[in-house]
Order: sequence, then structure tokens, then C-alpha cells
Amino acid sequence: MSAHKIKDLAILSGVKAHTIRIWEKRYNILTPERTSTKIRTYDEYQLRRLLNIAILYNAGWRISKIAALADDQLEKEVRESTETHEHQSAVVTLFVEALLELDHIKFERLLDRRIEKEGFEQVYRHYIIPFLERIGILWVSDSIHPAQEHFISVVIRQKLIAAIDRLANSQRSSVEFVLFTPANERHEISLLFYHYYLKKRGHNVLYLGTDVPDDSLYKVLETMQPDCLITSLVVSRDVPETRTYLRQLAAKYDLRVYCGGAFVEQLNLDDLDEVFHINAYVGV
Repeated sequence: MSAHKIKDLAILSGVKAHTIRIWEKRYNILTPERTSTKIRTYDEYQLRRLLNIAILYNAGWRISKIAALADDQLEKEVRESTETHEHQSAVVTLFVEALLELDHIKFERLLDRRIEKEGFEQVYRHYIIPFLERIGILWVSDSIHPAQEHFISVVIRQKLIAAIDRLANSQRSSVEFVLFTPANERHEISLLFYHYYLKKRGHNVLYLGTDVPDDSLYKVLETMQPDCLITSLVVSRDVPETRTYLRQLAAKYDLRVYCGGAFVEQLNLDDLDEVFHINAYVGV
């Protein structure tokens, strides 16, 4: 974590690597170290400085004006800007800062402020999804350590569960949707959002959670006979086997299957009867 490559800075800040290089050359905003092979590396100070610069830039500041600020002035302007900014990328960058600092109070304050202003569903779509996409690559490449991943996942999960709990229960008698992830899939944030989305619209949802064994899922489907099954797939798995698994679920239990999660993009669901991308229903 002490040395970041320029691609890490680009992902975390939302500023393109080409733009970072131009800013370095013209305004000397960062001073990277270089390896023996001339590769730029950036320490934690350089990363946080760029995040602050990105916040002001996305708030409408000219880069030449930002570059003229001393560190204490830069931090002061960022603190004042965070009280009034509306730009999506600036909010997402503030989320990234809170992640790097393991500052749950800052993260929750920012999140709660946006929820109060825009509502939970819009906040999830406009801020949480871009935030998770921005840092997801770094989780995979170990550029962010596990404690940071767990910290932010727990906070978002708690907010989702609280939002779900505040919604009125469905008045419909039969279960319409069963939500689950299969064995060895423990990523829950997307699945919780699907639960929130459906419950908000009055649907009767049975939420099984993550890492559900096949035999347990089959018993539930035989007993409840839902109309639809929704799952989220993030962990990589065998593509042909997964396609067969989803197709057989839809056919055996005569239901529609909707799939979300990063791995679903590899499955090419277009030719599978009654198996659909989650975007066809939830739109995320």
C-alpha cells in the first residue's frame, strides 16, 4: 500500500492517467518516485493529494488555481467544498477517501446526507455503484487490503438492511421472488439492493441470503413455488456449468431467473430461455 502505480491513482480518483501526467508536467501537482525501469510510483501522501485535487476539480475549480494552493489551503477548501458540492464524481471521491482512511464516521455522514437529499435508491445507483466499480479492480489486484474491503462492505450492508427494514411488508399472500446466491458466493450488497428494490414496490420477497447449498434452495423452490428467482454472481466460476445450472433451475421449477453481479457479464444469457440479466428487471 505504500507505493501506487498511476493506474491505481486513476481508478481511485476518477482522473485519467493521461490527465494526471499532464497535470504533473504543467503544474507539478504531484512528485512521483521512479523505479529503476522509470515507472512512476506514488506514496499515500501523493494519492490523498490527488483525491483532494479531484474533489475541487469536479466542483468546478480550474486546475491552475488548485495547483497554486498550499497543502493546508487545499485541505481547507476541500472541507468547505464537501458541505456544498453536488457533483457525482466528487462524492464518489470522498467515499474513496473515507475508505482509505477507514473513517466510518465520515463515510456514513456523507452517505446519510445524500440519502436524505436524494433517497436511498438514487444514492445506490448514482454513488454506491460507481464507488464499488471504481475500487473493485483494486480489490482484485490487492491494491486495497482486506480490512478496507470489509470495512466499507459492512457499512453499506448495514445501511441496506436498515433501509429494507423501514419498508412496509407486502400485502400479497404468495412469494413472488426468492433471492439467493449459490454455494461459495458470499458477496451480498447487490442482492440486498434487489431485496430493497422489490420490497419497496410491494412485492412478497423471500430472502435466503448468500452461500445457499443447492439442496436447500431446491426444497424452498418446491415448497414456495415463486414466480422468479434472483441471484448475484461475483466470484469467477466455470461458464458452461453455470449456464447449465441456471437453465436447469428455470426449466425444472418453471420460473424466470434473473442474474446480476460482475460475473454475469461473462455468461452471455441472450440464448438462454427464461434466464435474464438483472438489468431487464431492476435496471442496475
